[in-house]
Amino acid sequence: MKRFGVNRFWLLVLGLMAVAVMTVIFCLSQQSGDESNKLSQAVLDGVKQSGLDVFTPVIALGGDTEPAADGEDKFALRLEGRKWAHFYLYALLGAVEYLWWERFLCRRGELRPEKSPRFRRLWAMIPSFAFCLMYACADEFHQRFVDSREGRPRDVVYDALGFGLSILLTFAAAWLTAMLIKKLRDRRKVG
Repeated sequence: MKRFGVNRFWLLVLGLMAVAVMTVIFCLSQQSGDESNKLSQAVLDGVKQSGLDVFTPVIALGGDTEPAADGEDKFALRLEGRKWAHFYLYALLGAVEYLWWERFLCRRGELRPEKSPRFRRLWAMIPSFAFCLMYACADEFHQRFVDSREGRPRDVVYDALGFGLSILLTFAAAWLTAMLIKKLRDRRKVG
């Protein structure tokens, strides 16, 4: 009987993680506009109370960010919260997809030269970006059929910023990790 193997294990784990993130995105997209507004406001209130709003700065991503005459413009902040939710959820999906594709290409040797893991890491960026982009487009198309929601091409841009940056950062982290491991191995051989 053939052994399961570490690479197959990680393919399974990363695949299940990707399905979990996509399920969360789908469930959040399935909510009506009123439910989504209530959830956005509850999350924003929790973020502000916890002090984590440093990680979600209010910048001009789609709403009026100037405070209203009576204080903060809750609608603008809610819009910003939604855009950051797009960004963070798709960033997580992008990282998981990149790692899955890198493992997959590692297992399938025909897509890379035998002695060049850098090539494999670069190749992994292409299908992971394409997959995330297709999922973002499908998600926005799906929202067109949800009560009081609309699919916006602008939201795909926010999603693409999230998964694009995440894929680049995950690539850089994988490259740096490989370089550090190589240097440590070289030191052990010399010493």
